[in-house]
Amino acid sequence: MFKRLQLTDYDTLKPFFLNHRYPLCQYSLSSLIFWNNDDFPVFWEISGGNLLIKELASGKPEARLYMPVSPSYAEPEPEYLTEISQANGKSDIYYVPGAYYSSHEEDLREYFYSSTYHGYSDYVYGREDMAELKGHRYSKKRNLTAQFHRNMADRAYEISPLSGAKTGDCLTVLEKWHGYDDSRENSILLRDERKAIIFALEHFDELEMRGIIIKIDGEPVGFAAGSRLSSDTFVLNFEKAAPHIKGLYQVIDQEMARSLPEQYLKINKESDLGKEGLKKAKESYFPSEIVESRILRPKSKPEPEI
Repeated sequence: MFKRLQLTDYDTLKPFFLNHRYPLCQYSLSSLIFWNNDDFPVFWEISGGNLLIKELASGKPEARLYMPVSPSYAEPEPEYLTEISQANGKSDIYYVPGAYYSSHEEDLREYFYSSTYHGYSDYVYGREDMAELKGHRYSKKRNLTAQFHRNMADRAYEISPLSGAKTGDCLTVLEKWHGYDDSRENSILLRDERKAIIFALEHFDELEMRGIIIKIDGEPVGFAAGSRLSSDTFVLNFEKAAPHIKGLYQVIDQEMARSLPEQYLKINKESDLGKEGLKKAKESYFPSEIVESRILRPKSKPEPEI
């Protein structure tokens, strides 16, 4: 029986996420917990040794499944996907990595319609690329970080690792960030993001998150925080900073990459949500890969309109 996901489930579910290879950010256990809210509640059960996850989307009556997660990472066969879909009310399966679909396309097409989940493909970067900013293509980023350091020459600034004891300073940054632009629409997504950030910061150590915080003259001005996705990939979940400080966001990106353990070869900076501004910002760091996210709909339901 499915139960609502709770913070206290972290230790129980952690073994399922140690070996999985799904490259999409939705398969970070920490992310699942702090994004779990009343608009998009998340539920789980263990069935046949696999972790099954489903969520309810705001305003939609039908739950949608995630890909099953196995503690040994046994890649699910298409037949198993149709089995769990049928067992759960002919549920659609979301967040299907494009590479999985490509390698099983012939068999999947027997059971499912499939479409790209527009706006939810993830941008993945080499950690060393973001840490070093080498080469001509990163010249603009290097110029911005250099400008920041020049402007700080006569000021006291500090870049330090983030821990649960320091997250109060991040909340200060978050409140200021929400006040910088009063013209932004108060959408459900922005409201839920704020809730997710606050929850993640309040339970930072319990969720085994990592991050950095930057202070200028003792005042917190920016932070970044993220979580483990897989053995070689880190998800950068949140970045917030004072927008009027030239080069600050670029410094945060670079210093966050530098702070990560060497086991993380890649950084997933999540999706662009179909927003042109986010798309341009993510493309400006030259992703090594854009991981497609797909939806599978069982053929026992009407074909979706594309």
